[in-house]
Amino acid sequence: MRASFFSKGSSLPDGRPNGPPFRELYRTGDDALIYAATRNFVNVADELFWRNAAPDSFIRKTVGVQALFDVFREIAGPMLKEGDLSADAFRKRLSPASWVDFANVRFQIASGSNRTVIRRIIRANLELIPVSELPIDDHQFVRN
Repeated sequence: MRASFFSKGSSLPDGRPNGPPFRELYRTGDDALIYAATRNFVNVADELFWRNAAPDSFIRKTVGVQALFDVFREIAGPMLKEGDLSADAFRKRLSPASWVDFANVRFQIASGSNRTVIRRIIRANLELIPVSELPIDDHQFVRN
């Protein structure tokens, strides 16, 4: 059988997988774990970001929800490898970014670029990227 270019796994330069974090779970039919992990993430995102956010907070709008799911995709793989996709694990992982006020005027743009801003600020608070990668004006939204 001939190997297809498209069937090869791909990785980022640092060795991290470049694909869906639950791809192997999907391939093996472990839908229950995918569902439980996603449910745990959504419940914790609601608890930490959405439930008590101001009605005009952009974390509750499409760009904020998309940014959080971008972060979910990034943290879920390592959490799966660690063997803990529980609500407590997501709470511990996400809580460092929960203090950010996404109702701040800085976030009041409903665009793809604002999704990137929100995602990068969350990522910096979770220490997934260094604060130095943010514009200087955004450093105020990071506690490390």
